[in-house]
Amino acid sequence: RTRDGWRIAVHRYCPERGRQGLPVILCHGLGGNLHSFDLNAAPSLARFLRDRGRDVWVVELRGSGHSDRPGILRSDVPYSWGFSDHLDKDLPTAIDCVLARTGAPAVHWIGHSMGGMLGLTHVASHEDRRVASVVALGSPLDFSKIPPRIFAILLRMKWVLKLVPFAPMGIVARLFILVLHRLPRYMQGLFHVPNIAPGTARRIVAVGSPLIISSKLWWDFGRFLETGVFASEDGATYLDLLERSVTPVLSIAGSVDVLAPPQSANAL
Repeated sequence: RTRDGWRIAVHRYCPERGRQGLPVILCHGLGGNLHSFDLNAAPSLARFLRDRGRDVWVVELRGSGHSDRPGILRSDVPYSWGFSDHLDKDLPTAIDCVLARTGAPAVHWIGHSMGGMLGLTHVASHEDRRVASVVALGSPLDFSKIPPRIFAILLRMKWVLKLVPFAPMGIVARLFILVLHRLPRYMQGLFHVPNIAPGTARRIVAVGSPLIISSKLWWDFGRFLETGVFASEDGATYLDLLERSVTPVLSIAGSVDVLAPPQSANAL
């Protein structure tokens, strides 16, 4: 449980033979879950690392997968949460859980998209020796380098997000699932069509994304995009102190990624 009472799921992939090195935590991005790293009948980073002796843990942030999440008509948890909730509550809880279960002194953090942003922000703002390294996969860090039209629809919806507690992005995505590969490239967002089979793309939308996402979380990303700055609500930039961190970091970006182009993935 997080310090504000949410239950978050942490899935373990334990190697059959002797473990090598420190445990690894995999963290999904906005609108993701466990299947971001382990989708049936598709390449699995979680199993790849496990089969090479790593003790792998996949965390599902609040609102996703097997963690506490709101229902569409009724909910026992709040409908709205933000980036800061993931950063200040979910991330430390996941690290505490893995260290307690394994007895290891530290973990490696690998995050996709928002998951990488969380890991980098954590080591930039805390001198946390429990995090041995951070790898960010397709994580936008400089929002001024992202073409505006990619998120034009999101920015136009800001007034709607102020009125409702959650955004039904997962529901909308499922409506387009059969024509996903025929949409314009900037609308496909998550996929570069030549690199992924249509069936795999449809499965990741069908099972790899929650039906509803917190409006506040979408609002946070809308602020990043509108200002071009990755910063908190009070204007404090998240990665200002990253260059002082002693934690090794690696940022990986794809040359045809429209959501996190290489020029936006430079943390320093």
